[in-house]
Amino acid sequence: MQGLIIDTSCNRSYLILAQLGNPIAFLPMDGGEGLSKSLGLKIQELFDQHPSFRANFIAIGTGPGSYTGIRVGVAMAKALAFGWQIPLLRFCSLQAFLPSQPGHFAVLIDARMGGCYCLRGQKTNDEVQFNEPFLLKSALELSDNELLVSPHPADIQKRLSIARPILDVHPNASFLSSDCCERASCRAQSPLAPLPLAYLS
Repeated sequence: MQGLIIDTSCNRSYLILAQLGNPIAFLPMDGGEGLSKSLGLKIQELFDQHPSFRANFIAIGTGPGSYTGIRVGVAMAKALAFGWQIPLLRFCSLQAFLPSQPGHFAVLIDARMGGCYCLRGQKTNDEVQFNEPFLLKSALELSDNELLVSPHPADIQKRLSIARPILDVHPNASFLSSDCCERASCRAQSPLAPLPLAYLS
């Protein structure tokens, strides 16, 4: 099982080539307005570096995140999946920021107009369980036993007015590769099917 994983929902956008549950290539990208022009070139660059790679599926992060960024990524993913005639699957973009240590955690990103989007979960040595993402409006909703993580911790501390430490995390390519390859082997959908998207407020 080989797949192309795309997420363009925030400033820490990225591309991953996954093979048999492992990442064989990871390409970070800057989000923002230029993404619509650069995304196709970045994908071509990645495949040029791995000419023997043939994707069996495409996985796309569908937010929560930037309205423009998500739409650019989803449009590209659907076009490629349709053109290559391969399955398409979605994942919550916040799952990429899974911490390395086990225990309860909360992934946080700024919801801009108020509060933060939050994805709670629990990680053990063997598996990860996620709850549904939700809009967190106050730091009082956070549990003391949760490890707080974010790709932009300073923004979260300012938004929630807390001094509590928030771990700065980068996309977890190993987890995404394993999870997406496993899910793609079991179920995926047609590139023509609608994808539910989650934009920032």
